[in-house]
Amino acid sequence: MSEELSEKQRVILKIKQLKQRIRLLEQEKHEAIAIVGMACRFPGGVNDPKALWDLLQSGTDAIEEVPDYRWNIDDYYDEDPSKVGKVYSRWGGFVGDVASFDAEFFGISPKEALNLDPQQRLVLETSYEAFESAGYPLNQMRNTRTGVFFGASHGDYMRNVLSSQDKGGAYAGIGNTASGLTGRIAYTFGLLGPAIAVETACSSSLVALDEAVKNLRLGTADFALSGGVNLILSPDLSQTFSRARMLSPDGRCKTFDESADGYVRGEGCGMLLLKRLSDAERDGDRIFGLIRGSAVNQDGPSAGITVPNGPAQERVVQAALDNAQLNAEDIDYLECHGTGTELGDPIEVQSLVKVFGPVKSAEHPLYIGSVKTNVGHLEIAAGVAGAMKAVLALQNETIPQHLHFKKLNPKIHLDGAALLIPTENKAWPRREQPRRAGISSFGFSGTNAHVIVEEAPAQTAIPLDSTESEQARVLCISAKSEAALSAFAAKYVDYLQDAPESWRDMTYTANLRRSQFDYRLALRASSPAEAQVKLEKFVQGSADTEVYTGRLAPQQKVFVYSGSGSQWLGMGRDLFATEAVFQAKFTECDQIFQELSSWSLIEAMKSDDAERFKQTEVYHPLILAIQLALTEQLKSWGVRPEAVVGHSMGEVAAACVAGALSLKDAFTLMYHRSRLIQRVQGKGKVLSVNLKPEELSVYLAGKVGISIAGNNSPHVTIVAGAPAEIEALHQELAAKQVYSKIVTMDFAAHSVQMDPLKAELVQAVQGIQAQATKLPMYSTMTGEKISGETLDATYWGRNLREPFEFAKTVERLSADGYHVFVEVGG
Repeated sequence: MSEELSEKQRVILKIKQLKQRIRLLEQEKHEAIAIVGMACRFPGGVNDPKALWDLLQSGTDAIEEVPDYRWNIDDYYDEDPSKVGKVYSRWGGFVGDVASFDAEFFGISPKEALNLDPQQRLVLETSYEAFESAGYPLNQMRNTRTGVFFGASHGDYMRNVLSSQDKGGAYAGIGNTASGLTGRIAYTFGLLGPAIAVETACSSSLVALDEAVKNLRLGTADFALSGGVNLILSPDLSQTFSRARMLSPDGRCKTFDESADGYVRGEGCGMLLLKRLSDAERDGDRIFGLIRGSAVNQDGPSAGITVPNGPAQERVVQAALDNAQLNAEDIDYLECHGTGTELGDPIEVQSLVKVFGPVKSAEHPLYIGSVKTNVGHLEIAAGVAGAMKAVLALQNETIPQHLHFKKLNPKIHLDGAALLIPTENKAWPRREQPRRAGISSFGFSGTNAHVIVEEAPAQTAIPLDSTESEQARVLCISAKSEAALSAFAAKYVDYLQDAPESWRDMTYTANLRRSQFDYRLALRASSPAEAQVKLEKFVQGSADTEVYTGRLAPQQKVFVYSGSGSQWLGMGRDLFATEAVFQAKFTECDQIFQELSSWSLIEAMKSDDAERFKQTEVYHPLILAIQLALTEQLKSWGVRPEAVVGHSMGEVAAACVAGALSLKDAFTLMYHRSRLIQRVQGKGKVLSVNLKPEELSVYLAGKVGISIAGNNSPHVTIVAGAPAEIEALHQELAAKQVYSKIVTMDFAAHSVQMDPLKAELVQAVQGIQAQATKLPMYSTMTGEKISGETLDATYWGRNLREPFEFAKTVERLSADGYHVFVEVGG
């Protein structure tokens, strides 16, 4: 009976496990997607999201006459729509100069650049800026599973290239196709996820966004770049749209208004960097907003292939709500497709009335608007422009004013539904329930898309210490050329003038969350204002700038871990108080060390007891903890070793960083080593002598209490031994006019005094488990690269007693190609 019951229990447990797995899969299917980076180019001089928000909240209309640098509109304009080869609208939304392009920055040759569609140039620039916006340096993104899902079409530039004498040559195809555009993003930045171009006319960028969301939820990508691009470089399509009478003669999208008579063409590029919300929260990313749901469908049979289908629009909105696991009453604002056409606006609003009318009220209305009234219809890029507007509205807690609306189109029937059109900025403050917006985008061939965005979850800022706002910090910036560095510094001067962030946050972002290039600049300042003054002097060419510049050479870095003598009372306190990475590693070291001893490294570091600090059993493990914590801090700042070496007791830290010793083994070794040396403290002295070992040996003949302890350079030898004998040797050398110096140490490591301790140390650390190194380590016992498995108890006995060959080891490192040495000490 008990066996039968046990079997039932196993079945019940299995069912519970399967149900839990189903719940997890369902959660993944609907997980929110975080927008962690944004970048754009839109009409009206909009080159970043802040400029877009300034344009929206100020009620700016960015439409202008076709500029001469595109084409001479007088050659094509005719108010008669039936005229072949003519355009009856003189207007458009333009992003400005698209010819200028730093091809070298993206590794593109001048010849290839000539055949590169400016649309590809824009997406390269905005992809880079999206990574920068998210705080992800390019080297961190390379070889990641980042997908590219982008709305694009072969543009006007392709016709120019193909009509040229050489038909564009070898670069014409990859430089002018939609697939070439997404492929180039992936190729340039080393991205390994899917790269998919989407072309569904006006809904392209929202359909691409839907694809990005699906791939992130399925786990086929960990990041996604998504958006759309559209440029107007030729009057050809405008001529076609004129014949179809799709354009507004006065060049304005008068969406929902009785005067609506067509749209005005616009251009631009919007780029979003996306991650799963759980990943973004885990990684501490700044989150601009969330994508809660999305959907795509088709009109199917309707009054005509280009005629909007109201029921299909209803279905796509409802499908997006279902995908987001939300209801219609959960939406506060809807960014409409809203082109301002006589036929399209009434159909779209009618579909919204059917979805939202039954649940909306005067107390909780649905506000509707369209970014097309500001920048025109961006066609391929229209959807992402609307999505960015919605996200910025959520961020800034304001629904921007909808332009060019005076009187409702009489064909739009609200039937009492609480749908409102904001003709002035409307406050949209945070509340207990999250605020949400929908974005619609409908392709003229019948492909519809709808996306639902939600406000970003509240993120807690790390509080400033009471003195932290006034702390001096280093600001580092970089560029790919000397001229670019100077130009970038000039931009920083303007930015620092009204910098909203704290100085701590600014330096953190600049130093750790930006791509680092070969031409570098660094300065030290206690505030943005102080940094601005120094940078301004640098930009103006003043010699008195306190700004340091240089060019990075491709050199291998070695971390050098110092030995005894690098300690000082109070070391590590400031870093522990201000740097989270340092504090976390030091605390981890302290927890392990307390298992071995009866006291705390943290308390010892903070103590002002100078006499206790002089004891080797205190400051030796303290140096080790600081070295290991400082290593992690340097790594977090992007300074990583390619090899390690240690000076005397510094070899313990080097072995731990190289991976040969675990953290516990490293502190076990240091605990016993320092404890044993404590027994002979005060019984020895150390002398540094400006002679080679063979030259010094003449003076050591017959002196049994003195040993050569090591060499720090080819012409400097270290000797250690009994205090009286060391003092006598010091005087003897002075009489012979040989320079020597007493080193401030009161024990004689690497001398005969260590002979009794060596065997005890080997016995005490028999349990350590030496492992293969993950990073090259050079031994100052042998002067050569060493295998991690040989760093056993016997080796550490040698480390205590035998002379260290530091000069020889450095020479070997140099011969092996290591030329940058970073000392990591107390």
